[in-house]
Amino acid sequence: MNVRPAAVAGMFYPASSSALKHLVTDLLNEPLPIEVPAIKALIAPHAGYRYSGSVAASAYRLLAGKTFQRVLLLGPAHRVALRGLAASNFDAFETPLGIVPIDRTLRDRSKKIPLIKIRDDAHEDEHSLEVQLPFLQTILPDVAIFPLVVGQCSAEELAGAIEQLSDEQTLLLLSSDLSHYLPYDEAVEVDEHTIEKIEAAEQQMRGNEACGAYPLNGFLRFAHQHDWQIHCVDYRNSGDTAGKRDHVVGLSSTELLATPNSAEQQYALELAKQSIAQHLKSVQHPPNWSSLPSWLHEWLSVFVTLRIDESLRGCVGSLQPRRSLAEDIWFNARAAAFEDPRFRPLSAEEWPQTMLSLSVLLPSEALITENETELLQQLQPEIHGVTVVQEHRRATFLPEVWSHFSEPRDFLIALRQKAGLPPQFSAKAQYYRYATIKIPSTRPFSQ
Repeated sequence: MNVRPAAVAGMFYPASSSALKHLVTDLLNEPLPIEVPAIKALIAPHAGYRYSGSVAASAYRLLAGKTFQRVLLLGPAHRVALRGLAASNFDAFETPLGIVPIDRTLRDRSKKIPLIKIRDDAHEDEHSLEVQLPFLQTILPDVAIFPLVVGQCSAEELAGAIEQLSDEQTLLLLSSDLSHYLPYDEAVEVDEHTIEKIEAAEQQMRGNEACGAYPLNGFLRFAHQHDWQIHCVDYRNSGDTAGKRDHVVGLSSTELLATPNSAEQQYALELAKQSIAQHLKSVQHPPNWSSLPSWLHEWLSVFVTLRIDESLRGCVGSLQPRRSLAEDIWFNARAAAFEDPRFRPLSAEEWPQTMLSLSVLLPSEALITENETELLQQLQPEIHGVTVVQEHRRATFLPEVWSHFSEPRDFLIALRQKAGLPPQFSAKAQYYRYATIKIPSTRPFSQ
């Protein structure tokens, strides 16, 4: 059996089967938010369970006592550039709770739909679909799934595909968060308007309103054609569930992460400081990772930047999560100080004048671009970091690098040159955008 292994266990939800089962069971054991005699579809968020779990559970609790043969699962593409819909060759998807089989009936139907292509790469690292599975495994333990990653397509195209795939025994499940990184009050205002559009089945959702805009628009067109009534059963954002309210993610049951609080930010800076200071003294005593604040246990990547008198003195980071945030800070701080090939190793004499900042990378999104103008339309200067990849060459610029260029095109030219690519746009290159949580030190660190 060709099984797609869990990709985000330990990051978006617990990697331990017992811890995951306990968490999901507790979330689902809350009272039903409303009574729904007949349910045909759900919309659930896909941020980490710390932020979205309770909101997602509000939707999944509506399935208690219901029976379905299969679930048609639709989620946005975060990792690859994609036009149309991506199915896979996998026979099952795995989580710490076991495997969920792929529904053969929908797989056979999908082969007759030109909009659907086989793209295993679109599924391998995609979290928007995977985070739904532990809830389904708990509330509908015998159900099969047919997961589709949704790329660029019209609402009419997707509605047509849903029409060919769905029937009375199929639950339609959409994965989407709402607004991202807005201050709390502004997020509530934007999300309330978005929810009104969803409940009215308006098919003009934009990416800044919902990261799952493409699957939502197609679903809403299908729902409108069938006169379905849509009701929001729960709305909260990450400022309500587990995070600070400076920058929040809207979560609705009809995901990247909230900004850490000041104490957590200071703890992160102290980790970087300790790593460098210990190396200068030829000491190696890593912290007790298990005792750190919970936010630092998240699987996130970070860039560590050092400056002296406003001049860059080192910058090293990770583009993709590969360990806990605490460990990434510890090792990248040391690398920025002593292993950046552009600079000599930091000296003990320089250390008291060194300013340090952290840029925590939030999940990246692959962009579909056919020309430079289309690429620039998808980027917000000083908000988005950008990565370019072509074959074995890659480079990234953090959001703050935009300020070094008077024209956005110059930013992209310099990025390509950093990667060793020609300065002009090429359709062979793949671009990714991401946001960051910036954590600057307020003064130089002394030893």
